[in-house]
Amino acid sequence: MSKQRQQSLLLALVILSAVLAVLTTLPSPASKTNLLGYRSLCAFVPFSTLILLGLAGFFSILRSALSGTMSRARREENRLPQRIRK
Repeated sequence: MSKQRQQSLLLALVILSAVLAVLTTLPSPASKTNLLGYRSLCAFVPFSTLILLGLAGFFSILRSALSGTMSRARREENRLPQRIRK
């Protein structure tokens, strides 16, 4: 799989997970009330939303790690000689 295709797939997964997390909280005439006390698209609202947001964060971190982007502090740390890093 090419790097461009991999980046696009991971970005799509980030967006899909985030959109689904928002959709779980929308009010809807469901058969059961959720743990927050209202009827929504998903009866497991607090947990399903957190899981989907966690997946979105994981895919985002994975995407940035695979693309080779690092924070400024991490780049500076990698420039230090090995004996100073301890």
